[in-house]
Amino acid sequence: MEDLTRPVDEENIKVTMEDFLNVVQEVVPAFGASTDDLERCRLIGIVECGTRHEHIYRRTILLAEQVKVSEGSPLVTCLLEGSSGSGKIAMAATVGIESNFSYVKIISAETMIGLSEPTKCAQIVKVFEDAYRSPLGIIILDDITSKGKVRT
Repeated sequence: MEDLTRPVDEENIKVTMEDFLNVVQEVVPAFGASTDDLERCRLIGIVECGTRHEHIYRRTILLAEQVKVSEGSPLVTCLLEGSSGSGKIAMAATVGIESNFSYVKIISAETMIGLSEPTKCAQIVKVFEDAYRSPLGIIILDDITSKGKVRT
C-alpha cells in the first residue's frame, strides 16, 4: 500500500497468513486468562524462601490440579496471608499461569481507581459470573480493601 489516497481495489485484496498471525498477536482476550496481567504481578519472579515457601507453592498447585481432576470439588478456596510485599500476588499469578486454566482474572483496588462503587460492584460480579461460565477458572483478589491512594 504505497498510495493511501488511492481507492481500494476490493477485487484484489488478499489476506495472507502473516496478516492473520499479526492480528492474533494483537487481540487481547476479553474472556479468558490474560497472561500479561499475570506476568506483571511477578516481574522479578518467585524467590525461593525455604521449605515453608515450597510447601505453600506445591499446595496451591495441588489445589488447582484437584479442581481439574475431581468432579466432587468444583470450587476450592485458598487464602494466602502475609505481610505486604511478601509475594502473595506473585505466587497466585504463578499458579494462575501454570494451571493453564481457561479463565484467570485479577481483581484489585488498583484497577478500580476512579470508578464509582456501583461500577466496581458490577465489574466484580462480571468476573465471578464469567468464571462460573468457564470450565476452569481462578479469581485472584488482590488488596481489594485498599482505598486506592498512591503515594509518591
